Amino acid sequence: MPLLNEIGSEFELDSTFAASGSGMFSGIGKDYALTFSGRTAIETVLWDFGRAGRAMLPSYCCDSMIEPFRKAGFSVGFYTVSFDGTLTMDFDAAADCDVLLFCHYFGFSHAVPSAALCDAIHGRGGIIIEDMTHSLLSAQPVCTQSDYYAASLRKWFPVYSGGICVKKEGSLRCRPQQQPDAGILREKHTAMTMKRDYLRGDRSVCKQDFLKQYGDFNTWLGQHYSGLAMDAESEQLLARLDIDAIRKRRTENAHALYAGLRGLKGIAPLFAEADMQCPLFVPVLIDREKRAAVRQRLTDAAVYCPIHWPRPENGGSSVLYDIELSLICDQRYTPADMQRIIQILSEAEGEI
Repeated sequence: MPLLNEIGSEFELDSTFAASGSGMFSGIGKDYALTFSGRTAIETVLWDFGRAGRAMLPSYCCDSMIEPFRKAGFSVGFYTVSFDGTLTMDFDAAADCDVLLFCHYFGFSHAVPSAALCDAIHGRGGIIIEDMTHSLLSAQPVCTQSDYYAASLRKWFPVYSGGICVKKEGSLRCRPQQQPDAGILREKHTAMTMKRDYLRGDRSVCKQDFLKQYGDFNTWLGQHYSGLAMDAESEQLLARLDIDAIRKRRTENAHALYAGLRGLKGIAPLFAEADMQCPLFVPVLIDREKRAAVRQRLTDAAVYCPIHWPRPENGGSSVLYDIELSLICDQRYTPADMQRIIQILSEAEGEI
């Protein structure tokens, strides 16, 4: 049966990059816990820290990064992340906090908190949390001044659930122990299997059915992430991934996108190609009045590019929410698929 030519959206069940595992977490810290989700990982950090206080987060982030802080009783403020030709972060606004969270964006190099700022926060008895979700497969995924690292793994790999919390020094005093609900895991497995079969051309599979199941899982996750460990099957899947091959494919795809983008007007990469390490996506900037039309043109051609991120209900003032679009470059696809994305964008050039 022919493969359907769709690009993006949730991961389907896929063993293409199965191997013996590459020990991707070795050497990052002294102790770690595999968690149900990225927000469970942040929650685990806050449990280990052991007290509430004032937290400062970037003004460009997703709501799932903010929610664990509010749930733990923190007062949440935001330091400015802006774009005026380059991505800039006003970390100095966070000098009087108890917890500073910063993140790498999309797997590209950019500014990080200074050693002086980290020393000031440590001097107050505070901690630095680094969300390494976007830098997970970079050659240098973390900064040495951070105390904890947290990431969502579902953004990168075809696992049912997955996050990680790493402590740089010492052992975690508490870690998630409870296994996720077996029923919701079966639903996710079924959705991923159905999508795989659908993409392989199985006409008996209804696309709306597995899309609903993905949606039900994500809704359940948002309401029940607390205290949950990664499920055992996802942990086994993670251990079998060929990380080097995944990294290589993503990087090749991203270079193909950059080559095509150089010939387009009205759409520009957020980062220079030279700053790329291992990309989660290739983020591009489009005029806020044109972005929706361009994204719809991609969707009409079965290319499903997300926006990072929906603006959080409370917090989030960066202009990037209005002008960013994330081009797909993950390991499911090839440079030829990237040429298809570029072709669609070139056809939309008059709308940009």
